[in-house]
Amino acid sequence: MHDVFPGVFHLEDRMGVHMTLLTGQNSAVLFDTGYGIDDVAAMVREITPLPVTVILSHAHHDHALGCRWFQEVFLHPAELPVYRTYTGDFWRKSVLANAAGKGISVSEETFLSSPAAKPVVLEKTAFDLGGMSVLLQHSPGHTPGSMTALIPEHRLLLTGDDWNPVTWCFFPEALPVQSLLSSLRAVLSLPFDSVLCPHSGELFHRHDLESFLDSITEDALKNAVPTDLGGRFGVDARMVETPDGRQLHFDYLKAFPH
Repeated sequence: MHDVFPGVFHLEDRMGVHMTLLTGQNSAVLFDTGYGIDDVAAMVREITPLPVTVILSHAHHDHALGCRWFQEVFLHPAELPVYRTYTGDFWRKSVLANAAGKGISVSEETFLSSPAAKPVVLEKTAFDLGGMSVLLQHSPGHTPGSMTALIPEHRLLLTGDDWNPVTWCFFPEALPVQSLLSSLRAVLSLPFDSVLCPHSGELFHRHDLESFLDSITEDALKNAVPTDLGGRFGVDARMVETPDGRQLHFDYLKAFPH
């Protein structure tokens, strides 16, 4: 657990992905749920007794499978097909294989049979937790229903998987990388100084995101180098690396169709 700001807890599961718990005076929000191999609900109860609303930044398996520890999760309506796919047996078995490869013990029968939480379409984008608020913004790119979250009291932005030290935009449901970059430029209009990502325990600064976007030019995209990351999905994945070592992997043919 990374205690980032008062009431802001960046939680890391045993597979290395992070989720963020935001606690106010009256209620709490959990942004993402991890791979689901750990009892996320128990982790949350150790921190706060407050009622918790679970919101998914997007519905990929490493963010959504922890939903099995909850009754319901909220997500953008465009994310419903992604949720159905990535909480299914194929991706659960993939997580089990990855966990075994890391030497992490998981009850296979329970993991495969636990029902996914009821997906509930978000009907509001602002949550008042009591002394802390959460403002959601639809930021399509990594997936069609990806969302970012602003916590204005701490001038903190949660990026979901739209931005990480290594950002991926080549899954079948990913939008063209230009849409991802457009969404990230749109969040720059928000009042934030600090940034938390799901695939890092580090607290980044606004200028880290700004310098990333400055480096990812159209020419840089056109000259991106091939990688083998897209082989599993049959896509032409290519990579741009910024001067400070951050990477963007994307589907080249979606970005520049013939």
